[in-house]
Amino acid sequence: MKKEKYYLIIIILLLIINLAGFVICFTYIQSLKAPISEIKVPKEGLIFKNIEGKVIAKISDGENGGVFEIFDKQEKIASQISEYKENGGLITIYNDKGDIVARLSSSGSGGMLNIYNNDRESVADMFASMDGGQLYISNDEGVTTVSLPARPYGK
Repeated sequence: MKKEKYYLIIIILLLIINLAGFVICFTYIQSLKAPISEIKVPKEGLIFKNIEGKVIAKISDGENGGVFEIFDKQEKIASQISEYKENGGLITIYNDKGDIVARLSSSGSGGMLNIYNNDRESVADMFASMDGGQLYISNDEGVTTVSLPARPYGK
């Protein structure tokens, strides 16, 4: 009977040592996991190029946050996602000449969409206001010809 008690004590000690070893190994393996990757963007930005060496995208630091630009095959800017004023976003679309043709942004009361012609003149603006939405359409001279504000029915 005495031998069985000793065997039982030895088995319990071995189990405790095994458990402690498991906990130590698990903790060590967890500490070896790589941290989340971090890239610090230099002042001039981080430029991405294709296999031919042409610029296809750029990430840079804007006035209020990050700026991400996408370029076409001629390395002209095609679109841009950036910060807009405080705590807002801005998506800008460019034509093949590099002129802005559309913008989608945030405003104090919601979102705003601006459409421009090839002469860089605004021809349509739609935005959220405190009363709802508003739409403005302009002629080729930049004069607003249609204005559709959201108002209570009949006013």
